[in-house]
Order: sequence, then structure tokens, then C-alpha cells
Amino acid sequence: MGTVIDTRGLPPKERLAHIRQLAIDLPEPVDVRTDHPHAFRSLMQFAPLGEVVVGCLETEGLVDWRVHRTRQLIRRSDPESYVLLVSLEGHTGTAQLNRQTILAPGEMGLYSTSEPNLGWRRARGAPARAAMIAVPRAALPCHPSRVNALLGERLTKPTGMGALMLTMVRQIVADVGQYQPAEAARISTLLLDLLAALVAQRLDLQPTLATVPSRQVLLLRIQAFIEANLADRDLCPATVAAAHHISVRTLYRVFDDSGSTATGWIRTRRLERCRQDLANPLLAARPVDSIARSWGFADGAQLSRLFRAAYGMPPRAFRLSRHDTNR
Repeated sequence: MGTVIDTRGLPPKERLAHIRQLAIDLPEPVDVRTDHPHAFRSLMQFAPLGEVVVGCLETEGLVDWRVHRTRQLIRRSDPESYVLLVSLEGHTGTAQLNRQTILAPGEMGLYSTSEPNLGWRRARGAPARAAMIAVPRAALPCHPSRVNALLGERLTKPTGMGALMLTMVRQIVADVGQYQPAEAARISTLLLDLLAALVAQRLDLQPTLATVPSRQVLLLRIQAFIEANLADRDLCPATVAAAHHISVRTLYRVFDDSGSTATGWIRTRRLERCRQDLANPLLAARPVDSIARSWGFADGAQLSRLFRAAYGMPPRAFRLSRHDTNR
């Protein structure tokens, strides 16, 4: 990732000074404090992704940290962004505009870099991990005064569209350094669309922002549905379309810009799941036919034909090559 602040390998007495010195020079300068500097180990990472900036903060050990952004630091530098704060592990507190909340794993909050804010984490031993997605303030198509009503509060729980955003954020944080520029631009657009949809939902602005999520967010919902139902042998474009109350023709149009088709996406994801199982040494004794059927293929013969076309070798040869490598 683009910027890394890591205190884990430093002597305990140097950790707090190190992170405070570097954090104050970030594009969004912050002041880090803790009452237990010697037990405070952390890793902060930030990287640009198209129009957004993706960050991740990990802490471990005896944790009692506070991250302040004061008016003085705002005057020093302000990227004029909204930041989606996503609690991935542990509980994280956030406060802004006289409101505060504690985010449980999977929950999300929103704060502005243009207003003083406070984040905190207190725990003994349990690791904490949070993601930050910074988006340009102008990217949300509603007035800042409306968005301000959500700052310092829980934006969403890990259900519905919140679950979709959580899945997307987890994957992006894991893979952010691997995207090509064109991929990064497209992914940032998807993030912006989905965040706009979440904000519109909380503010009850769906009628006025009906076009914001559009085809891109619908595509994400459909892909998440497919991912959750790959084992269903009856999964096909007709069942996917019916589940989303659209026609099969509309489903095809939704996939037009993705570089794939609904049928192709289902097949690709099933093949990838089979590929993962074949590479798993814990499943070395499981028959190829059983793996094929568990991911919605008719039998091992169908998997073998499609697997060879996709990966250049039959499933059994792939399994042997992976297990020989792991020895």
C-alpha cells in the first residue's frame, strides 16, 4: 500500500513517538494518544484507489488509543473527504458533531475530515482492525448539511446493502495493491455508488437519488447472490433474474459492462471454488466428482471439461501439481 506506519517491530519506548510523528504528516493529519505506549502496537496503511483512498488500521496488545483531529490540524491540511469507517475486528468508537457511537465488527460509521473528530479503541489483548474509505465530499450527491446528520453515528449494520459493502471493503483491503489503474478506477466508482446508496437509504432520499446506485450496484447485488448460491445446481440466469425481480434480458444488460455474462460469471465462480478445494490439502481425499457436485456442476466429467478449458489442465493434474508443491 502507498503509506505504511508500522510500530510492531520497534522497541516499546519508541512506538508512540514514531506513529505520532508520521500521523501528523498524513494528508488528513491526526494526533495519536495512548495511556499505555509500551503495550501499543499498530499498523496503519493507506493507498489511493481511483477516486478514493483505502486505509487499514490494526492494533494489538493492551490497547487504549485515541486518534484526534482538531481544528488546528484541519487548518493544516484537509482533503475535504467523507470517510467510511468499517470495523472489521473488535469494537471501535467514533465521535463527531456531539454524537458518538461504538461500532461492532461489521458495522460502519461516517465522519468528515472537515470537522473535528475523535476515534478510540480500548481493549485488553484482543486485536482490533478497522478499514477507512475516504471519498471526495463532492462525490455524494446530496447537500453536506444532510450528510452531517449521519456523522458520528452508526451508518449501517452488516445486513442488506451494509453486508454488500462489508464484503466489498474486506476484499479491497486485502487486494488493494494488486489492482491495475483501469480496475482501480472502476472499483472506486462502484464504492462511490454503493456509499451514495447507503447514505440515501439512511436519509430516506431514495426517490430523489433513484438513479445513483443504477446498474453498478445492482450488478454487485446479483454477484453477491450468485456467490451465495453457487452450490444450487438450478442456479441459472432465469433464477437469478427472478430473485431480483427483473427480466432475463435486463439481467444480460446489467452484465454488459462487466466484461462477462451471467452464465459466464456463474461458471467462472464455480470453477474458482472447485479450484480452491482441489488445492486444499485437507480435501486431498475428496473425490473430484464430489467437489464438482458440491459447487453445482452435474458431475466430474463436466467439471473436467470446463476446468481444462479454463486452466489448461484437468482437475486431477492440477490437484497433483498443487499438492506436490506443498510438500
